Amino acid sequence: MKVLAAADDVLNSIFHDVLDETGVQLTTIEPHNEPENIISALQQDIFDLAIVTNSDFSPFKLSDLISQIKSEHPRIRVITICGYSTPELRDKIMASGAEIFMDMPFKYKELQQLLTG
Repeated sequence: MKVLAAADDVLNSIFHDVLDETGVQLTTIEPHNEPENIISALQQDIFDLAIVTNSDFSPFKLSDLISQIKSEHPRIRVITICGYSTPELRDKIMASGAEIFMDMPFKYKELQQLLTG
């Protein structure tokens, strides 16, 4: 499975630590608050899944980003990990096309299980 994770350098480092032992082919980027950086990265390779966090975005912009990802890459599954969560925000993100919404801090084992079955 090929996964793109878009987060700040701290979270990307955690993703590597958590997922390297699972056999997932992980690519990480720091989007620097630019959604186009994520879209561009998704066009560079064929990914099965994108992990999108609000570490580099306002949580309120995530639903627009996910809608764009799903519009341009409908077969890519999206996991959203968010440090700010309300039921309304969760519903909006899920309605935009995210398959999974996880709160921060997230459980490492839970993320591993989601990606490895």
